[in-house]
Amino acid sequence: MTKTLILDHIKNYLKIKHDKDFALYLGIKQNTLSAWKSRDVIDYELVMEKCPFLNGDWLLRNGEGEMLKEEALRKINSISEGEIIKAEIRKLISELKSEMNNKIKKSEEKLLAGMFSIHTLIEVLLEMNEDINIEDIKKAGELEDPKEYLKYLEKFEKS
Repeated sequence: MTKTLILDHIKNYLKIKHDKDFALYLGIKQNTLSAWKSRDVIDYELVMEKCPFLNGDWLLRNGEGEMLKEEALRKINSISEGEIIKAEIRKLISELKSEMNNKIKKSEEKLLAGMFSIHTLIEVLLEMNEDINIEDIKKAGELEDPKEYLKYLEKFEKS
């Protein structure tokens, strides 16, 4: 069996119809897959990494013997396609949750850092002048430019 036929068997097993989608599954460019087929070569290491269900002997012996590992065959026979899809969806959801939690944590850290700087400014203002009112505090919270902070603080130093 040619390498092209082996690749096509794997693609068919995965129920992938187009080479561009198969290349995406393998994590390579479509022209790389086309080059493999035209040269009748396979990157065995990559294919085994991306398709751990394959029987390595089948791959190395040009398609002779069983295509799938015995454990993969047992799982396939005992698990429905729907369960496999559900498991893949659960895995993707878990990965997305983890990514979102990381983004939320970073956002919270930025928010806390911003709140700390506003609170620090308010504390400085209060220490400098006991006659500061809520409007002064609101004004301080609206300032964004550090130069504006300094000018604002000078106002209270002179009081």
